[in-house]
Amino acid sequence: MNRTAKIGQIMMTDVQIVHPDDTMNKVSDMFHRNDFHHIPVVEEDGTIAGIISKSDYFKLQSTITLFKRKDPEEYNKAIFRSLLVKDVMTKQVVMLHPEDSLEMAAGIF
Repeated sequence: MNRTAKIGQIMMTDVQIVHPDDTMNKVSDMFHRNDFHHIPVVEEDGTIAGIISKSDYFKLQSTITLFKRKDPEEYNKAIFRSLLVKDVMTKQVVMLHPEDSLEMAAGIF
């Protein structure tokens, strides 16, 4: 692909989001129903608050499961109902715009 191509040519525009006060249970449901790796966390006014990655979600899930309860899946669901997205999300994110180049994005990542 052309390094000067714009991000807008390849980016997804139908993005699913969560809000900071949503529970991690919603995040869990979204990751199980969809094949994506990141969920943007967006404030009510549309500003980006952070991001939740699937790998961070799995780390959290496996950490909770270490308690070796009889039914770790049910235990995880109970914990995820009480955890808020804002308590788990990565707050420092890099934002790019559709008119930015792929070369610029590659340099950042």
